[in-house]
Amino acid sequence: MQRLYIEPLASYLRQRGHLVFQEWGFRRKISLWDLVSIFNTYQLLWSLKIDVLHVQTAKAGGIGRIAAWLAGTKRVVYTMHDVPFHDSLPPWRRRLYRRLEWLLAHLCQVIIMDSPAGKNRAVTAQIAPARKIHVIPVGVETVWFHPIPHPCETTIVVVGTVARLVPDKGIDRFLRVLAVLTRGTIPVRGVIVGDGPLRRELEALARHLGLATLVTFRGAQRDVRSELASMDVFVLPTKREGLSVAVMEAMSMALPVVVSDIPAFRDLVIHEQTGLVARPHEWTSQIMTLLQSSSRRQTLGLAARAHVQKYYERAAMHRAYERVLVGA
Repeated sequence: MQRLYIEPLASYLRQRGHLVFQEWGFRRKISLWDLVSIFNTYQLLWSLKIDVLHVQTAKAGGIGRIAAWLAGTKRVVYTMHDVPFHDSLPPWRRRLYRRLEWLLAHLCQVIIMDSPAGKNRAVTAQIAPARKIHVIPVGVETVWFHPIPHPCETTIVVVGTVARLVPDKGIDRFLRVLAVLTRGTIPVRGVIVGDGPLRRELEALARHLGLATLVTFRGAQRDVRSELASMDVFVLPTKREGLSVAVMEAMSMALPVVVSDIPAFRDLVIHEQTGLVARPHEWTSQIMTLLQSSSRRQTLGLAARAHVQKYYERAAMHRAYERVLVGA
């Protein structure tokens, strides 16, 4: 997801006349190699005389902010997306991550969150004062992600998702709900776009649930528009999430969406207005209401696209980032 919005942002800033350097490739897991990364980043910042450093996510954010402090970089902006000390972690690790974020917050001038809910969590956890935390939603290119008519009319309703196949995304729940839906009177098929370490396990679960011929694993796709265009309903039963680009792209293509009842979605998906929000026991019933009514799917889909166009357009995100990064 990071490259999907950082590269267009860098391109926009270059077009505006700013000199931009990009650095990728930090390992996810904490290790002694991080000391080497800090030193290498420090050397880069010092040699290039960088005026503004923008870092994002907890790992790169930690390395970059320490290196910038050592190099004397004038302005440091950290995009957190969402707090890293989520409830699925052991208590001791949550406390450690919260303390680290509090310490590192002193090494930057601005922290950016994707949503007001994320900002509230950071302020409540006393990571930084509210005035230091800005909300800039991730944006999508709505001209690119536009509604595409189905190539042919069919009575089969396709329910799909786009996600990494990791435990947090809840794809196992999607398969179990799909198994219930396929036993009803409305013909249903499932599509899963994405890859990850759980793919074989999820494929085995699909076979166990009798979905071998009813769900398709499409793997990772560079351009997901054609995959989204094949769907009638988009779902994301994630257990935790920042502001989901996948959901915004689906909404931009006028797909009705059903998402988990978690804080990150509450500004993006307004229940019964721009999509449906499902609590754990409601997934089957919420999706079923969309299977039963094509007009309801169309109404929610059009409202979803209008909402994204108004509040989550990529151009607005670029302008907001430029103001924060360089004061333009």
